[in-house]
Amino acid sequence: FFFAFLPPKMFRPLLRFTPKLANRVGAAAHVRCFATTAPKQLQRVHQHTAAVRVTEMEKYAEDPMFCFQCEQTSSGTGCNNVGTCGKTPDTSGLQDLLVHGVKILAWYVHNARQTAPGLQVDAALYHFVITGLFTTLTNVNFDNTAILPMIQTCLEHIDTAKALYLDACKQAGREPATLDAMPMPEAEALTASNMADLVTHSKLVGVLATYQRAQSDDVAGVLEMLIYGLKGVAAYTDHCIVAGVEDVAVYEHMVEALAFTLSEDRNDLGKALAMCLKTGEVNLNVTKMLYGANSLLGVPQPRSVKANIVPGKCILVSGHDLHVLHSLLKATEGTGINVFTHGEMLPAHSYPELAKFTHLVGHFGGPWSRQKMEFPHFPGAIVMTTNCLMPPLKTYKRRMFTFGVVGWQGVAHLGLQLKDVDWSGVIATAKASPGFLAQHADKPFPYPAEHGIKRPAEYTIGFGHEAIIANAGTVLDEVKKGNISRFFLVGGCDGSESVRSYFTDVGNSVPDSAVILTLGCGKYRVNHLDKGTIGDTGLPRLLDMGQCNDSYSAVAVALALAEALGCSVGELPLSFAISWLEQKAVAVLLTMLHLGLKPIYLGPELPAFVTPAVLDVLVKDFGVRPVGNAKADIQAMIQGE
Repeated sequence: FFFAFLPPKMFRPLLRFTPKLANRVGAAAHVRCFATTAPKQLQRVHQHTAAVRVTEMEKYAEDPMFCFQCEQTSSGTGCNNVGTCGKTPDTSGLQDLLVHGVKILAWYVHNARQTAPGLQVDAALYHFVITGLFTTLTNVNFDNTAILPMIQTCLEHIDTAKALYLDACKQAGREPATLDAMPMPEAEALTASNMADLVTHSKLVGVLATYQRAQSDDVAGVLEMLIYGLKGVAAYTDHCIVAGVEDVAVYEHMVEALAFTLSEDRNDLGKALAMCLKTGEVNLNVTKMLYGANSLLGVPQPRSVKANIVPGKCILVSGHDLHVLHSLLKATEGTGINVFTHGEMLPAHSYPELAKFTHLVGHFGGPWSRQKMEFPHFPGAIVMTTNCLMPPLKTYKRRMFTFGVVGWQGVAHLGLQLKDVDWSGVIATAKASPGFLAQHADKPFPYPAEHGIKRPAEYTIGFGHEAIIANAGTVLDEVKKGNISRFFLVGGCDGSESVRSYFTDVGNSVPDSAVILTLGCGKYRVNHLDKGTIGDTGLPRLLDMGQCNDSYSAVAVALALAEALGCSVGELPLSFAISWLEQKAVAVLLTMLHLGLKPIYLGPELPAFVTPAVLDVLVKDFGVRPVGNAKADIQAMIQGE
């Protein structure tokens, strides 16, 4: 309340506090500022063109930034002073400019293809669309010195694509269409010394601009959902590119959907929702492609993974990219250095071509959100292969390395492509670090345990769709015997909020006859639970299906079950409790909506970009439910509600 009476110049220094506090302080003060300036703002907005309208978002117009793409967005409405993720207003502004540039690039590429069917597009343009979007995913890249050159490159690609489009129009004898989009800054303006002007320019193309130019908040929210879904698809596609697997149909959809956000049709709510569902369909194909790419390392097989100390020099690998891990394992073979996985890399141990390396010795830590509590206790080098990166602490920053689009200023970067990586720096850092001591062998790792979650000595993993479908006959027999009453998929993206204990409560509350399927880093909310086995089959009642990247496995199991039981996927004895955080989860949600998988209990908070009217559609037509009380929700799930 006190902060609401501070002038803006006095509360700006409070940005040094925690991000959430900073956002609340800014919001409190802005309530006062907006209340006193609203008439002037309304007058100013009415002077704009007819394409611009007054929205509730106007209250954020003078704030340093605005972002609400992730679940942890401040107060459930938006980060307006600093990101909860640690993103500064400068970084947020540059990311908004990069996304806008990618939209313009896509518009020219898509329209060139529409004008000249069969036109061959340079792969570099498509690849930049992917890396440009992935760079702006939550917890990927906070390095302004890396993002600025990307925007420069984007301008160059836009010029190439524009020339491609104009030439296609000339060859077809038609007049080029007019691009209805705010121009990008000039190349010479893209300097660190000009950051303030760049951030000001970014406000003309970011989220608030989307709301001003849309015909309604419902349309604007769906357009943002589309962009975030495309960011998720881009992330999965980037993983495929690293593995050497591509599909031009994916690129064609990406540029079509991005171009849609700059087209006249963008204000048609039905068409915007349809494009979201189409993106979900494409994401299904991408995750299937990614599963195939990862299966080049062998089909995942059930096995146990040690989660205690193994003495010796060591390297920790976090993120998602299995092929980067494979490269590291080959480079460190015979060096005497042990390699541990972290976070979503736990499923790596189930791949035969990775598990065959004896120096891949175990798993350290839990989900990405515990990096600042766990990484200080790892006595070796740390490699981030993909998202999710948290702002690193000084205690381990100099031991950290990033790969691909992941970056933080001052953290060593290994390269954008796997073929360019030199592991010597990582190896040297591991050798110079103390490593785990012999007297601590087989003891628990020294990082603090998460409240309410028992730390296991080992994890059981490897139940991808092949392993489950291989036991389909057994599983169906157990269903007929009554030993399996229902399947619950509990997983997704984890986060740091205490309310995410809801998913542990779900795991504890399911009937004894239930089977829990889990994937993503949301697994750490339930994978410590001892749920026993299914009858006398020896199969665990809690089956770890892999990473969030392995969402295709969950879909494959659902489709196989539906076929075996002679019903639609929507009629399956299968319920979903999905923990979401960032834009990969949005892409997966769109895939689930496309397939008609329901009911979907989503939380802990609903996306801030989903308006009440759109939520009503998602609830009535697609079976999306906000999470509530775990025990009550379980009873509703059992009833198929």
